Amino acid sequence: MGILITVIFALSFLFSIIILFYTLIVRSWKSFLSLGIVTLPISFYFFSGEPPIQFVGLLSIICFVIALLLFSLKKRKTVY
Repeated sequence: MGILITVIFALSFLFSIIILFYTLIVRSWKSFLSLGIVTLPISFYFFSGEPPIQFVGLLSIICFVIALLLFSLKKRKTVY
């Protein structure tokens, strides 16, 4: 069980770095949404720590909020 958790965190960290670079290039709501989903295991891990470390766990929530804002801005532009 411990090896599985290590593999999940390692893959999550690797994919989050790759998707972070992709997000910096594309800057779309889909890329921020995928970054938020990929960083969920890391965020849950940091949420279980002490209070200063818990703020790092807000990364996935921030990505979800940015994705929602970009989606709403895109939807608003297509309506006009």
